[in-house]
Amino acid sequence: MYSRIAGTGSYLPEKILTNADLEKLVDTSDEWIRSRTGIERRHVASEGETTTDLAEHAARRAMADAQVSAADVDLICVGTTTPDLVFPNVGTLLQRDWEFTTAARPSVWRPPAPGSCMP
Repeated sequence: MYSRIAGTGSYLPEKILTNADLEKLVDTSDEWIRSRTGIERRHVASEGETTTDLAEHAARRAMADAQVSAADVDLICVGTTTPDLVFPNVGTLLQRDWEFTTAARPSVWRPPAPGSCMP
């Protein structure tokens, strides 16, 4: 038995918040932000868009990249520091929202601590 990464996917929300936008909201500047963080802009989830929504977009892209369907998925593993809820976790919510049949329902694994690094 072995495992492999068959496909990858990513997703960024459409809404973009620039440093210039932040300058209008708080006392800061593009130069101050860039010199300390290197950040020029950030993607922001729209009102009502959840971490699970973002993960679903990325997961569907990964399945398309791997040329598999939801029925082929054996395991869902999601690591995040911004879950929708503490319980159930994002992986469980993905499992619920996808078109999994009872026979094809994958296992959900959650790292011991949200966003923690695993050795």
